[in-house]
Amino acid sequence: MALEKKYVTLVVPENFSGRLDTFLQGSLPETLSLSRSKVKGLILSGNVGQGDKYVKDPSKKVKSMEEFWFLLPELKNSKIEPQDIELDIVFEDEDVLVVNKPAGMVVHPGSGVSEKTLVNALLHHCGNKISNVGSCDRPGIVHRIDKLTSGILVVAKTEKAYQGLIPQFADHSIFRRYIAISWGRIQKNLADQNNSNLKYSYSKNQYRLCTNIGRHGADRKKMAVLKVGGKTAISKFREKKHFLIKGISLASLIECELETGRTHQLRVHLSHMGSPIIGDPTYGKRHKFSINLNEEIKKMREFKRQALHASVLGFKHPISKEFMVFKAGPPEDMKGLLEMLESL
Repeated sequence: MALEKKYVTLVVPENFSGRLDTFLQGSLPETLSLSRSKVKGLILSGNVGQGDKYVKDPSKKVKSMEEFWFLLPELKNSKIEPQDIELDIVFEDEDVLVVNKPAGMVVHPGSGVSEKTLVNALLHHCGNKISNVGSCDRPGIVHRIDKLTSGILVVAKTEKAYQGLIPQFADHSIFRRYIAISWGRIQKNLADQNNSNLKYSYSKNQYRLCTNIGRHGADRKKMAVLKVGGKTAISKFREKKHFLIKGISLASLIECELETGRTHQLRVHLSHMGSPIIGDPTYGKRHKFSINLNEEIKKMREFKRQALHASVLGFKHPISKEFMVFKAGPPEDMKGLLEMLESL
């Protein structure tokens, strides 16, 4: 048996003058939480009419007291199960939630992972409010960090917040800073490479690297710096401290900033510069040292995940328009690694 379609009738108020999509967005039930772009899509899809005719022009100028019918869209509820998983919440209001994700947690289900993700935890914490925000496959998610990377993420709790955050990531107006512990030292690696094809600049104690990044030619699960194709990727690196043992540059604590947000960007760029992140299972090249390996260096090789942490996130609040900055210090495993390096 076919499902009964549900319509609402909307009348243009006397004091309104403007476009059809603007009128509908302001007149439809708030529970639908439809952005103007979604309303536009529904108009183009034939969900709106006047009398016995469809109206498929979102920019149509409407007149006072005109009457339109609107076919309510069928909401697709997320099939992801809520799970009671503890979250380290840095900030929360009615529209957004900022969380400090631990290493080992996947952001959303996919690729054989269906539980114990950040989304499972968010659905339990936020309830049904978030289930229809953005994509039903990854409700509320506006950006990601890798499973083995820890740190700050912002989540949209309402459709209006989602539509306000997505453009900020698209135009790279979000501020993102990471800390990484990498092998060797960037300065020395760049000098040793003497690579004229490496496009970087150095100013105010900061390296700025610009390359193209795309899928690796031989391994489609990996990303790589490409001479042809891919997308422009720009990263900034500032060495905060480097660690020497017997005159050898063993490792560095690096502050990283993203101007763009390509998949695995920081991991690929640091590896390309000769200083892969310690513990990186994909891009962490095996380093050889002209010194005997002691127990500390063996422990460094055995670090369980890439030593990368999203420490600072700044964005314009999608509703209040206030620019907000959130910070999270490194987790215990990275603190332990730094303490060990300090002891050397």
